[in-house]
Amino acid sequence: MFTRTVSLCSSAVFRRLLPVLPCTVRPIHTTTYLAAKKFVDAENDFAHQVIQRGILAPGGTVRDFGASEMELLDRLSQVVAECRNEGVCISEERFDDFARGLAEKVPEFGYEELVRVLNLLVEMGPTPAVDTRNYARIWNAVDAACLRRVPGVGHGPVAVYGGSVVPVEVGQGWEVSTMTPVRSVELIEEIYQLTIHHAGDVQDISLAAILKLLRYSSRIAHAQSMERLLSTFVPQIPRLSLFCCLHLALLGTDIHLCHQPILEAIIDRFSQNIKQLRLKDMERIVFALAHFNMDLPSQKDLNLMRAIQSELPTRIHEITTYPKSYLSLLNFLTLKEIYSEELITAAFDRRFLQMTYGRNVAGAGREVIALNSFLRINAPTYSGNLFPEKPLKVVAKLTQDYVPSTEYRLTKSDRMLLEIQSTFTQRHRFAHIIHVLPHYQRPDVIALFNETTGAFEDVEAHCPPQYSGAILSRECLLGDRANEKGLRLVAIVAGSWNCYVRDQHRFTGGFAMKLKQLAAVGYETVVKLLNELRSFLLFTDSNSNFIQFGQVS
Repeated sequence: MFTRTVSLCSSAVFRRLLPVLPCTVRPIHTTTYLAAKKFVDAENDFAHQVIQRGILAPGGTVRDFGASEMELLDRLSQVVAECRNEGVCISEERFDDFARGLAEKVPEFGYEELVRVLNLLVEMGPTPAVDTRNYARIWNAVDAACLRRVPGVGHGPVAVYGGSVVPVEVGQGWEVSTMTPVRSVELIEEIYQLTIHHAGDVQDISLAAILKLLRYSSRIAHAQSMERLLSTFVPQIPRLSLFCCLHLALLGTDIHLCHQPILEAIIDRFSQNIKQLRLKDMERIVFALAHFNMDLPSQKDLNLMRAIQSELPTRIHEITTYPKSYLSLLNFLTLKEIYSEELITAAFDRRFLQMTYGRNVAGAGREVIALNSFLRINAPTYSGNLFPEKPLKVVAKLTQDYVPSTEYRLTKSDRMLLEIQSTFTQRHRFAHIIHVLPHYQRPDVIALFNETTGAFEDVEAHCPPQYSGAILSRECLLGDRANEKGLRLVAIVAGSWNCYVRDQHRFTGGFAMKLKQLAAVGYETVVKLLNELRSFLLFTDSNSNFIQFGQVS
């Protein structure tokens, strides 16, 4: 892995980054305690110090400390840091002796020590399974100790223990599982109220785990409680870690709830600490800001996004370690029309794409075709690398919804598209459902009106086959007739509540960009929402000579 990283960093792929912001590739050091090479920088200084202090025995195993409670807890903190920084799992054999010694000592721990163990295990992050070796041994020991010390405590999804709110999975005692949504609306509501109550003293790591659980589990019914929680935590932002602030920023993204006061406070924190942000943190905060599509007079959100873009050339090691995050970040930046040709052309270099997705780059995600389409539509003078055309068609087909058909099971959106098409064709004969923009999941209904004849033409006759991966611009569909002013292409975009930021009169960043791009490639757009009148059609008004909505009589 490291050999490949070094060769890529020194190759021409990233030389293009140098004119943007000078950077150097950090040196690689070796140590007698590790078989692999290590980068010694701000991201893993702590793990390096752990090694220097002799946490690892010469054979590569963790020493059996068998010492005091505080020393064991300190060692656990160091092991957690190593697992996170080195990408290893506590299930490795070298941790066996330590896990056994810690589990044997846990029954003697007091309340504070047990809470610290729980917090450290949450900080370690997800493991492959609930019965992961060593991890399960420690959890079981803590579980038993908690049940002995707190008579009558149940195996519930949430417990307040020693002043900390600890999320735990139903049926597994104290086992933390922030990746599994909780389906009970009432239970999630209770977690909201407990978290609000403990806003001033909940520990940082516990809060991050709770926020992730709430984000995965919250529904529209929880919007009011989510708003209250975010309002409660605005004054807490200065004391919280950047990681915790990030999860507060992400909390409302699934149900499109934008809490501007807390986002502005988080933007200020992040703007002052750009150097401390990880690449993945940058990706996620840019996603949240682009998604909520705020229009701040100060433009502090856009300034943060530009600062993040300027920071990227100094993150070569992270980029080559997490290349998918890099591509996603570049894509999210384009939702606010922030982009760097040098960074994108380096990302679309053939060698970088193969490093990211393997030799079969057709296994890429929507981020690459979205970025590619942005360049084709919004940056017509761009002359750098693009995503290869052949795999692009494959990626587009794999990431698009099927064009709805009555032969298959239909979603609400599918039924709406078919209803629009059916209602329209009953009056005007011609309408076609197709993906106009290949990087958007859902297709749209399109129509072609000829002002000279006063009739709609067969737009399907101008279209390529479904799932072509092409951008169906006016020039693509009409060819030599594209310059005829009397021909009007219309895209009817079916939308729902998730096209909007909740309780605010603006589209989400992704939907707003879709409408901009449809206009840029030659379409007049009409947005039809699910909650509008179901019976409608498009008609031509001979007086004002434009297309508008009307009810079916």
